[in-house]
Amino acid sequence: MTNASSSQEERQDALEIIADECEDINVAADFAKLGGFAPVMTFLKDVSPELQWRAADVVASLTQNCPAGLEKAKEHGFLQLIMPLLDSAHDKV
Repeated sequence: MTNASSSQEERQDALEIIADECEDINVAADFAKLGGFAPVMTFLKDVSPELQWRAADVVASLTQNCPAGLEKAKEHGFLQLIMPLLDSAHDKV
């Protein structure tokens, strides 16, 4: 996906591409089975709100009508990661 030397813009672009590709339920299921969730979840902990919402968008694509994606989101504690972001979002609206 990205590496330590990737710029924030490259990371944003990578997350956007993943979200778009995972709109296909077959790609989403394969991505979930191949361990794609773990790297995406790290972006939910990033200080950049842009990377956080893009990572959340990827998870939305991965879980949409995809039982394998839903299971992986639960395994990786998606709700526990996203709730603090939602609580703090009212400051940005």
